[in-house]
Amino acid sequence: MTDTDAYAALTPAARLVAQAYGVVAPHGMGVARTARVLSRAGVTLLDRRLSEREIRVANSEIIDAEVGLRPGGGDKNGVCAADRWAVALAVKAQQEGRLRKILDAFEATRTSLGADRYIFETLFRCYAIGGDFDDLDQLLEGDEESADEWRFLAEPLAADVLAKLPARHIDRALKGCLRQVVDTAAPPEPVIAACQRLSLQPEVHAADIAFIRILQGRFEAAEGVFADLPKGARESKPAQTGVAATHALIATLGGDHLAARHHIDAAIAAEKAGTRKRNVFPEHAAFALALLALVRLDTPESHALLQQLLRTAERRDLSRDVAFAFAFAVDAARVQAGLGIHPQRASIPCFETLLDGFRNCWLGANARATDDWLGRLDVYRDRAAANGLWWVVAECAAIVFRLAELRGADLHGLADPQRLHAELGTRTLTVL
Repeated sequence: MTDTDAYAALTPAARLVAQAYGVVAPHGMGVARTARVLSRAGVTLLDRRLSEREIRVANSEIIDAEVGLRPGGGDKNGVCAADRWAVALAVKAQQEGRLRKILDAFEATRTSLGADRYIFETLFRCYAIGGDFDDLDQLLEGDEESADEWRFLAEPLAADVLAKLPARHIDRALKGCLRQVVDTAAPPEPVIAACQRLSLQPEVHAADIAFIRILQGRFEAAEGVFADLPKGARESKPAQTGVAATHALIATLGGDHLAARHHIDAAIAAEKAGTRKRNVFPEHAAFALALLALVRLDTPESHALLQQLLRTAERRDLSRDVAFAFAFAVDAARVQAGLGIHPQRASIPCFETLLDGFRNCWLGANARATDDWLGRLDVYRDRAAANGLWWVVAECAAIVFRLAELRGADLHGLADPQRLHAELGTRTLTVL
């Protein structure tokens, strides 16, 4: 649990209320419903139920400690656990024997679907934290489990929960945590260490770990991820396609588009190996981003290959992170062809905010970078800097600098993107 002092400083009543918010996350609860849930769950303090007045006082403590917050800033949706506290609070409730009782009481007090129509996420989290894996399997019955459903374990890393997952869930959960690192610029090292310690199939994570190393600007370390795999894993298709995709993206970022094309071809060949498929699409974010090299080569052969890959990808159910990178490559080709694109897709600070920055730069005088969007980019950049994703930081600086140039704004005081990229040995993607 992170920042244990903040939780320990809460009064006993506030700790109980906070645990309830952790269990029902990401939902919020008003005072009256919180009182009903705690009462129905048999949660008492000194053998008596908490009054609504005590819950109001507890809410103030919880918000002041930044353990919880009011969704939307008002009273309408009550109070919910802060994102970074939700898992830790639910774990505390589990340790003290309250998690399942609070969850059951929360479900029992639903009066309509309304705001509770997203109960699946709450159930999934609680079953995983509580070790109720039969219930988890029943919840998933008929639906294919997605790695994204496990992203909640990544920040802060719930290592104890991960360590207790059954074999059938562990590698998907680890993949979800790696995606959370990329998408939110979360701390990468705890998740990578967990993969190295817990994974039953290290080859399926190698490309994602290498991608994170690229975001850190650690290109030799990215290549070394595959060299460090056991021999059998190193020779697997995920590792073979992943290492080629990694080399392709590194070459793309370094401006060596011919080398990138060579590695793109190698990734395709590795994906085809052992199959009779004529058209394939290696499903790695690094591969999808490296397709920008085909756009930059701007030859009939590169355009033909790009179109073939795009047609193949459109028929695939791509994972969220690969789909974002794929859409980025599609937009690059459209801009080069003089076609329009929608430059702002992300509504929260995330990896796609960075991709939106490149899109805006490509549009030149037609860029649509609002102050709100620039604020989201700043948030993502600050998180990236705090967690050592230095290539991301360099590109955020390049985006801000270029957009300021386009607006004719004062460039004094802005970070120098050329220096940052020179230190990494990369060339910015803000220019097609």
